Amino acid sequence: MANTTKIRIKDIAKMAGVSAGTVDRVLHKRPNVSPESKKKVEKILEEIDYMPNRNASALARNKPLVIVAFIPQHNSGNYWEDIVLGMEQGKEQYTDFGAELKIMTYDPYNFYTFTQRAQEILDAQPNGVIIAPTHAEYNKILIDQLSEANIPFVYIDSEYKEKAPLSFFGQNPTESGHFAAHMMMLLNPNKKPLLIFRKIAEGVLGSNQQFYRQTGFEEYMKHHHPEVAIHILDLHAMKPQEDEQMLDAFFDAHPEAEAGILFNSIAYIVAGYIKKKNKDHFHLIGYDLLKENVRYLKEGAIDFLIAQNPQEQGYRCVKTLADYVLFHTEVDQTNYVPIHLVSAETIDSYLNYN
Repeated sequence: MANTTKIRIKDIAKMAGVSAGTVDRVLHKRPNVSPESKKKVEKILEEIDYMPNRNASALARNKPLVIVAFIPQHNSGNYWEDIVLGMEQGKEQYTDFGAELKIMTYDPYNFYTFTQRAQEILDAQPNGVIIAPTHAEYNKILIDQLSEANIPFVYIDSEYKEKAPLSFFGQNPTESGHFAAHMMMLLNPNKKPLLIFRKIAEGVLGSNQQFYRQTGFEEYMKHHHPEVAIHILDLHAMKPQEDEQMLDAFFDAHPEAEAGILFNSIAYIVAGYIKKKNKDHFHLIGYDLLKENVRYLKEGAIDFLIAQNPQEQGYRCVKTLADYVLFHTEVDQTNYVPIHLVSAETIDSYLNYN
């Protein structure tokens, strides 16, 4: 039997007639390999009885483990702050390997900032990248560059289905939208019109996840309650000073509406308005356990919050990349996190448990 610990990836590539990058993808069970090339590589691996040494692979690196997280810009107390906290906790598990976590951000309402930072990510020479995808056109530029450089990447919060990642962590947005619609109709038994509130700038939503949740919501309503009218208010993301005026006009135009929803983490904006205007009859559903959202949940201005444990998502993204890079650990490509419904009665026990 050959001593395969001395056989290099480029040796296998030469024997199989493929590139070294293709061999690396097959060995690490990464996507984007043609069936023909995969078959060639696996045939050679079988012939030489290839057996990688996991510990040697990790110890032979002699350089820090660098992971870059590329996520939207965010304020203190935002959903993404909890994700970063989870990522930092994940990094601490790999201090023996000199783990470094570099956070880079883009403007979620300006797609161009996504591509502008792509070169900075490559210049950081990371071993892996965590990406919160944005518009498909802009995702492609960065992700193609990562693939060409043979850098593994995982998606967090939302997916870019045109290019398979090493792994994905986040809610199933369609199921989340279906679930939100089901809960909403429990609050709206008289089938009054429903209101959807969004923050948007120049036609741009802050995340793909919002779009897919709304799509799932509308899909459910069309199938189960086609007679219920749905009205949408787009609050300007860059002009929060106009929120109250726009909400006044929206509610004046739809006085019969008794329920509404936001598909991102800013339910507190509408909840604060409802509280101020004494609209006690209005039911509201939002996402994520931000401090302000939790406050309005307890005060009754929000009926339900849909939670998704962002800290756990951040932790698992870092752990998945680190284990893959250091130990070539097999990973599940799709990891949907649970969809949790939290009320004023359950919020304290939920936060204490998590």
